[in-house]
Amino acid sequence: MKLFTCIAHADASKTTILAKVLEMQEKLFEEVHVCVITNLSKSKEVDEIYNCAPMNSANFKLDVYNEGCNDLPSPWLLTWVHKKLMLEKFADESYTHFMCIEDDMEVTPVNIDYWLRSRNDLKQFNLYPSFLRVEWNKSSKKWAMTDSVRGDQFSVSQSPRVDVKNGRSYINIGRSYQGMFLYDRELMKEHIDSISFDLFKFIPDWQSRIQHKDWPLGLTENAVFGLTHINVPNGCFSRNFLPFYPKYLTVDPCCYVHHLPDKYTNTLESDSGKVFVSDMLIA
Repeated sequence: MKLFTCIAHADASKTTILAKVLEMQEKLFEEVHVCVITNLSKSKEVDEIYNCAPMNSANFKLDVYNEGCNDLPSPWLLTWVHKKLMLEKFADESYTHFMCIEDDMEVTPVNIDYWLRSRNDLKQFNLYPSFLRVEWNKSSKKWAMTDSVRGDQFSVSQSPRVDVKNGRSYINIGRSYQGMFLYDRELMKEHIDSISFDLFKFIPDWQSRIQHKDWPLGLTENAVFGLTHINVPNGCFSRNFLPFYPKYLTVDPCCYVHHLPDKYTNTLESDSGKVFVSDMLIA
C-alpha cells in the first residue's frame, strides 16, 4: 500500500513539530509520499522543511510545494492547494490511500490499523471511520477532546451507532470535525467527484470567510471536511463514526490523533479542549 499525504505549513517556528509529524508518517504504510505545501519561500526556510525528512528511508519521499502559494487571495487558502496535488496523484494507481493533515497532528500506525480494519466494518453502511483530535491536559493528566467546547457531552442513547457482528461498535457524535481526512481510492474518487472538492462550489461565499472568525465555517476547516457531510445516510449527523465501548461509555483510544501543541486544553482563556475524552459520552 502507498500513501500520499499533504500537509499545509505556513509557520517556520513550527518546524520542530513538523519533524515529529514526518517521523511518524514514515511508519504508516509500506510507501509514503508526503508533500508539504507552504507559502514559505526563503531558501533557508525550505531547506529546514527538507531537513525534517526521516533519514536513510527508502520508502519515504518528501516534496515541498510552494508554487503560487504566495499569490493566493488569502493565506487561509493554502489549506485548499492539496486538492490540485491529490487530483494529480490519484491518476497514478500505485497510490492506494490519501491523507490531508495539519502540520501539528501526529497520526500513528495504531491509527492506520484501526482505520483499515474499521473501513471494512462501516463500508456496507456508506460510512467511514473517523478520528478524534486530542490534547494532553498537563494539570489533570488526561486526554481532552481538542474540538470540544465547554459543556460538550454526547448521549449514546440519542446518537446514531453501528454494532457489527465481530463485536465492535461505532458512534456518530454531533461534533464531527477531525482536522484531517484519510481516504482509500474509492472514497477519494467520491471526494473528487463531489462539490466538497471544489472551493467555489462548496463555499460560494468563501471571500466572506477570509477573516476566519466563525469556526467551523472558516476556509481551513472546510478544506478538510471532505465527505463528512456528503451523501449522509438518513438519521446520521455525518458519515464519520468513532469506535467506542458501549459498556464503559468511552471512545476507543485507537482513534486518538494527538494535536501536538496541546494549546487549547492548557489555555484557560480558550473554550476549546475543555472536555476530557473520559467524560464526553453519557448514557
